Amino acid sequence: MHKHALFEGFTRTIGAVAIVAWFFVGVFTEVLQALGLVEGLVWGASTSGVEGGMFVGTTFLLAADLLQLLVLDMGPL
Repeated sequence: MHKHALFEGFTRTIGAVAIVAWFFVGVFTEVLQALGLVEGLVWGASTSGVEGGMFVGTTFLLAADLLQLLVLDMGPL
């Protein structure tokens, strides 16, 4: 019974989008760790005095830029 619901979820667009997004987040996390970006962000924030919401906002913008470089600038698949 549960496996039927699972396979039915895979065939729906929203289910497929959620699964692909989940896999992509895993890959993106590995890329961030491999590049050492997280450690660099923390170091840069601590040396420049950025804290709280400003740190979160800066991190979000930098991650969005990196995501655009990695995914959107790849060209057609």
